[in-house]
Amino acid sequence: MTTATPPQSGSPVPETHRAALTKAAVYLGFHPLSKRGLYNQLTSEQGDHFPADAAAYAVEHVAADWRAEALKAAISYRDTMSMDASAIRAQLVSEYGEMFTPDEADYAIANL
Repeated sequence: MTTATPPQSGSPVPETHRAALTKAAVYLGFHPLSKRGLYNQLTSEQGDHFPADAAAYAVEHVAADWRAEALKAAISYRDTMSMDASAIRAQLVSEYGEMFTPDEADYAIANL
């Protein structure tokens, strides 16, 4: 389960940042996303249209294991699209696909 974990600091966190963090946890609970993909979803006009600083806060503070997210996406591609490992990796790192880092994609492929 992905959770929203704001840092414990002396300065208050703006409401938009808290809302973006909560929404980030909700998205990750339903669909595997990369850090960049989550940021894009949070800032998209078709998505939540959070300000860039709120989305950046959310992706930095959401309790997510990006490698595990990549693995979940890879399993989904393998099981639903019958893709081979090289095609899955290409989709995971593609700018037009999932936008995981090469390291995250390599982890996913190694653990399929």
